[in-house]
Amino acid sequence: MKKIKVICFLNPLSCDGRSVERWKEVEGIFKELDISYELVIHKGDLSEKMIEVLSAGVPDPTTIVGVGGDGTHNALINGMMKYRERNPGSYMPSYAIIPFGTGNNIAKSFSMSPMENLIFNDIRRAVISTVWGADYRLDLGRIGDRYFADGFACGIDASILKGRDKDKVFLRKIPFMFWIVKGYLIYLYNVMKNMFGYRSVKGEIEIDGQKKYDGRIFNIIINNTRIYAGEFDLTDTAYANDGKLDILISKGHANYLRRYLLSHRHFPRIIRRLGSYGEDSIYHIKGKVFRIKLDKPVPAQVDGEQISDAGEFTIETFPSAITLKIPVEPA
Repeated sequence: MKKIKVICFLNPLSCDGRSVERWKEVEGIFKELDISYELVIHKGDLSEKMIEVLSAGVPDPTTIVGVGGDGTHNALINGMMKYRERNPGSYMPSYAIIPFGTGNNIAKSFSMSPMENLIFNDIRRAVISTVWGADYRLDLGRIGDRYFADGFACGIDASILKGRDKDKVFLRKIPFMFWIVKGYLIYLYNVMKNMFGYRSVKGEIEIDGQKKYDGRIFNIIINNTRIYAGEFDLTDTAYANDGKLDILISKGHANYLRRYLLSHRHFPRIIRRLGSYGEDSIYHIKGKVFRIKLDKPVPAQVDGEQISDAGEFTIETFPSAITLKIPVEPA
């Protein structure tokens, strides 16, 4: 078997800078397992850096390793896909995840966590998977020219994210305040603010050429992988290699809150499914192409990163777009 080349991309800004602090832990595991690797540390546009590295040439087989959170993986995967668009038929490396982000939705969807304690050692499993992981053919979604591995959202969830990011920029100007209220406190503040201030809009949704919904829209999630917002399994029939995406529509505060309150990823499935009790299948549908038209622009995001507010969105599925190396070693 040919020796796999491992190239790690580290985003030093991931998880508010803590990824750099934890890299020594990863480095130690690589050395313990006698896995040779290259490390690329880059603060700028990781997608362009990825195109630069692939354009210089990588051997077959190679594993690209994203060390960071969902935003890091989004940028690197976009770089890989854009390189393929420019170079049809070229060799495409596998991709592996070392989860050092905040939400880590993609990693958690494949039973990997950034947590290290007496029970879990998922960072070691993630490092092992860069060479000896199973090959999983991962679907991707795309909106405009941007691909996503985890999910797209528009409505209140994206409005919460937009407010959080704005507050983080402001608080970074006051270092001691950012240290006190960083992370989930900023997020929780924006959740409460939006729950009282955000209002639904009128819209319609077409899926695979058929009109499926016309009415009030409070929030829309289109998932590829299952875990969303770090801790929630809102679409537990989402499979990231079935050639489809899963849309979840919330028309108002009541069903939005019920789904979240009952859908924590550690709850038994029978409890999570109560979030859909009394509703028909219109609110959770699988499909390949989604066209959303709203009566006014709303905030939107992909893989936890803001995109421009808009009143129309088209989301497409790209089946088996990349090979993701996932752990086979038991947790």
